[in-house]
Amino acid sequence: MEVMALRVLAACLLLATPSVASAQQGSPSRSGQLVLVGETPWSVIQEWDGQRASLEIRGPRGATRGPLASPGWIAAASNANGIFVGIAHAGPAAVRALWVPIADGRPGTPAPLTIARVAGDDRMPVGITVTPRPDGFAVIWQEGSTQSPSALWQTFEARFDPSGQPAGAPRALGQVSWPIADVLFLGGRYLVLLYFGGASPEGTRLCAVHVDENGRPEEHPWWASRPGVISEARLVAHGARAIAVYRGGLDGRTLLEADVTEGSWGREAPEPRRHGSIAPDEAYGLRADGARVRIERVPLGR
Repeated sequence: MEVMALRVLAACLLLATPSVASAQQGSPSRSGQLVLVGETPWSVIQEWDGQRASLEIRGPRGATRGPLASPGWIAAASNANGIFVGIAHAGPAAVRALWVPIADGRPGTPAPLTIARVAGDDRMPVGITVTPRPDGFAVIWQEGSTQSPSALWQTFEARFDPSGQPAGAPRALGQVSWPIADVLFLGGRYLVLLYFGGASPEGTRLCAVHVDENGRPEEHPWWASRPGVISEARLVAHGARAIAVYRGGLDGRTLLEADVTEGSWGREAPEPRRHGSIAPDEAYGLRADGARVRIERVPLGR
């Protein structure tokens, strides 16, 4: 992939992240994700009122809410027993996690954790994702240089057991330096979905690559989407296939679905399936459901 295009896109993504960009400007904002615990959709919502940041986990039968040290990037995944949230703060630089047990459709007491950063003091977090694994969860986050905006990002991983407890020391995935949109553990390895920048925002693509357990890419990334304004993408396993649902289109406000299991560099991806428009303050989540992927949507407002 072209290094300069990736560096330009990395800077654009950092500035375009709603919660962080709005917080830097002092204006209120709300961002989040939707996850499914069994059949039940739950919202993971970060809110910034111009002075303070907070995180709310909200379901149909209850919610839990608490303060955040500062706004950041959030990502969440779930299993049958709860929700695991990863939070990456740019300043002060920190990576945190939160396990929220769910019983009888109600949230239990959140268990916060601080993840040890293994990057140097000349780095700061610039993004995070959480993916379920057969043995629990993996938090994968990226850090950028505070000294050189053109420096490639570094990627790190920390694993947790199914109850949200640490299951090993954080480590670097040394050969992964592309801006990550999402990660899926599938077939004993990671499928990493990447952003690839063009000459303009409308030329952004999703690319994909397999990465083994030691952080080594197994092939050259391939084109996984058609170009557009792409700001968020989520992955789900559908049998042995990997499906991405993402915000794209010419204005970035169309919800699109694409099979990203395979492809090749320079070969145009098939036309995506369209799921209508999606507002900036609307979150979505997905799961395999028989012969199709089921998409749940929820507004982030109260």
